[in-house]
Amino acid sequence: MRNHVVHAKKLAAEQAVKLYGLPVDIDAAVALQDEVNRTVGAITWLTLELQALDTAALVQGVTKTIINPDGSRVVISEAVESIWLKLLKDERRHLVQVAKATCDVGVANRIADITETQAARLATIIESIVGGLGRSMDEPAVREVVRLGLSQAAS
Repeated sequence: MRNHVVHAKKLAAEQAVKLYGLPVDIDAAVALQDEVNRTVGAITWLTLELQALDTAALVQGVTKTIINPDGSRVVISEAVESIWLKLLKDERRHLVQVAKATCDVGVANRIADITETQAARLATIIESIVGGLGRSMDEPAVREVVRLGLSQAAS
């Protein structure tokens, strides 16, 4: 294959990855919770955008002109909500759906289970490191160093 064809295919693939993303191995419960969090973020942003608008901009007038077969014209005026308001309403409906799905499948319990498993693994790793250094978690100085390290990692 010619270099320019290969290059064009590579660029097309890179654009597709940017647009659609790559598959990510993720637990379904975590994916649902992530979607709840993203949706809340979108709702927060849209709410701020709406608050910055003049209230008159929330509803806009639209005029349509219909031409009848006999050539006469009918003008119809109607009010439509702002696209920002429509997007906010859509996101809020989406939040209700996703939040319900997370409740239906017990996401909170699943995430708690994942967190407990990760905490147990971390404790095992820390104990292994401390033991490998010939120290014990029973030593106050060791407990303090581990506490400080975990505090720094959490912030």
